[in-house]
Amino acid sequence: MKNEENIYYIGPNNLFDLNTTTIQDCVEYLKDKKVISVDIETTRKFNGKYGKREGLDPYLSKIVMFQIGDLERQYVIDYRCIDINPLKEILESNSIVKVGHNIKFEYKHILHNNGIKLNNVYDTMIVEQILFSGYSPKLGLKDLNEKYLDIEVDKATRLEFLDIKDKAFTKRQIIYGAEDILYPLRIKEFQDADIVKKELSKCVSLEMLFLQTLGDIEYKGINFNKDIWEETYNKNKEKYSKLLIDLDNYVLENFNDTIFVDKQLDLFNDGLKCAINWGSSKQVISFFKYLGICPQEVSKSTKILSYTVNAKVVKASLKTMNKDIGDVYNNLLDIYLEYKELEQSCTTFGVAFFKYINPITNRLHSNYKQILNTGRISSSNPNLQNIPSNDDFRRAFDSPEGYKIVNADYSGQENICLANTSLDPDILNFYYEGHSDMHK
Repeated sequence: MKNEENIYYIGPNNLFDLNTTTIQDCVEYLKDKKVISVDIETTRKFNGKYGKREGLDPYLSKIVMFQIGDLERQYVIDYRCIDINPLKEILESNSIVKVGHNIKFEYKHILHNNGIKLNNVYDTMIVEQILFSGYSPKLGLKDLNEKYLDIEVDKATRLEFLDIKDKAFTKRQIIYGAEDILYPLRIKEFQDADIVKKELSKCVSLEMLFLQTLGDIEYKGINFNKDIWEETYNKNKEKYSKLLIDLDNYVLENFNDTIFVDKQLDLFNDGLKCAINWGSSKQVISFFKYLGICPQEVSKSTKILSYTVNAKVVKASLKTMNKDIGDVYNNLLDIYLEYKELEQSCTTFGVAFFKYINPITNRLHSNYKQILNTGRISSSNPNLQNIPSNDDFRRAFDSPEGYKIVNADYSGQENICLANTSLDPDILNFYYEGHSDMHK
């Protein structure tokens, strides 16, 4: 796929037989184009002090290579010594489409380093998810290259930029950067045909606007009060430890002649010990099966009906078991369910949660996936959609001094959209008659 005649290098140390030009020439060539592609390569900013986040996080990474162009010309710019601000008008233009793969990455880094917001973007990764309603499992640029262009690309060169520092680019790296401009543009040609065929143009336009919004949300992050969070953790940890003791004591008091009690004494304990590790599902299942109170459900991974001590399943089955088990077992299950609820509060939402705090901003910068087959979005690192709902946790997300948090929610948004789109007489009458909650 490579055509070296179309590659234009902007930077020092051009030791290769590639075209050399200036940023001004790049601006002049691109200013009247309708569709261009944008890509960057990044490196570690703190020599690996903050691990894998360097090279990915705009606050912990540095741009080293900036690529921009179309199918006829690909400009590869050494960002370390060339100012790209002359491209600001082009990058922010609403009349020029900027194509990329996972372009939210470029959006955040360019915004952070240059204060430039990419407008009118087209993301081949997001479009692929739209075309297949979030069911497409392989979404990497390498995967789409194989699917649409029937080519295999070695992305190992990408890793060379992580430790490049001030070293000059190799010819292979420059060609790699130029090809990363070409691939999304050619993939877009195939996707555009499917967009028209499936009548998804408006959906794509809306999702591309939402992509920019998510880019801003991810980049700015959310304020987080570490002290309040730790206070909640310590409170939960105390309750959690007491519940563990209660569970152990239940076994020791009621089943001291079974395998669930360790009778082997040692130098450090003068009494019997509960042999159950309550954090081990396998061991708890064994105990609950012995008691005859272990529920079953179809495993999500194996699709086989299996025994489980998943808290939600145990809680749901408790209603049907109440007739058959006595107060002693009910008491055990009540303690166990409370323990399981607190377990996540002390692990996932304990002090381990602090690893997500950005060391530069001291804020949380979650990553959002905007297209799922469920029709919803998800967030990760951390998952801010899964924070416990009680006030102890929620109050840790406060506002910085001088600011306020505004909470807004659409009431029945999906149903209102359904009514306006379908114009179904029964649904319209439901709202005309003054009803509001369709779930009732």
